[in-house]
Amino acid sequence: MEFVALFSLIFGAWLANYAEKHRQMRPLLMTLLGVLNLVLVVMGVLVVLAGWLMRASTVPLPTGMPELNVLGTGLALVGTGLAAFLPMVSFVRRGLARWLPIDPHSTVHMLALIYAIYLVGNSAATLPLINALAGDQQLAQQVLGGLSPTDAWITGFGFALLALVGVGLFVRRDVREALERLGIRRLHGRQWVWTVALLIALLGTEMLISNVWERLDPQGFQRVGGLAEALLGAFLSPWGAVTVGLAAGIGEELLFRGALQPRLGLLTTALLFTVAHVQYSLSPALLGIFVIALGLGILRARVNTTACIVVHAAFNFLQVFLASF
Repeated sequence: MEFVALFSLIFGAWLANYAEKHRQMRPLLMTLLGVLNLVLVVMGVLVVLAGWLMRASTVPLPTGMPELNVLGTGLALVGTGLAAFLPMVSFVRRGLARWLPIDPHSTVHMLALIYAIYLVGNSAATLPLINALAGDQQLAQQVLGGLSPTDAWITGFGFALLALVGVGLFVRRDVREALERLGIRRLHGRQWVWTVALLIALLGTEMLISNVWERLDPQGFQRVGGLAEALLGAFLSPWGAVTVGLAAGIGEELLFRGALQPRLGLLTTALLFTVAHVQYSLSPALLGIFVIALGLGILRARVNTTACIVVHAAFNFLQVFLASF
């Protein structure tokens, strides 16, 4: 399912770039996006009805089934489908262009806004499940423990491919131009100093937030720790640490800092990056992720995306490698 979703997003990015050069393809792009948004709305309505029926029913849930906020998931899907229509309206894009570095006439920038809404909506729809799993570590292990290093590589490769296709690889840009647009350049001299300094600063910030959180809310800290353990259980080895470091570091940085930040801005991209990590539920862990996203965003603006990949990969590797002990 995740592979199909990634392929659909990549195809949409290709079509948006193609429509940028061939305006006759824009009606097809708009039609496909409209149909997809309507599908999300219909799915959401069906989930809302299912949630209402579940609440009205007096039949108890089967043993081992979490008590989910199905209504919340359905409403999130409906809201996502409706909100995704907004960037398709030209005057909405013109209004957003006052605050974001986008071209309101660009189909690619329009698609970036729609994909951002999809990301927020997906996280909102997933949150009820995450909250349910946070209260049951054994169930969390059963649901989240199936993630393998292969899955991580597929996701990382998908993100990287989405970033490359999104900036117009082989449609509007050749390989060199696409890498330049994504901010992939060699590091040299003082840039390495800034890169290592940020890595140390982010590790220290993460430790500070974790220690304060554990002291003030030990139960909440333990619940989210259980989620993280279930999610990363298959990666608690040197090879697993390398996988988490490189797959997430390369894929996420190419997509967020490389492709999105120059168009959506530092703050918006940092917020989207934080929302994308809702697997840690609404907890102080997200504050740490937001700080990391801001630091990486500043590094992207001051140095390049290569530096962000180095920091992100090293940060993830060290976190998982140390956790394995």
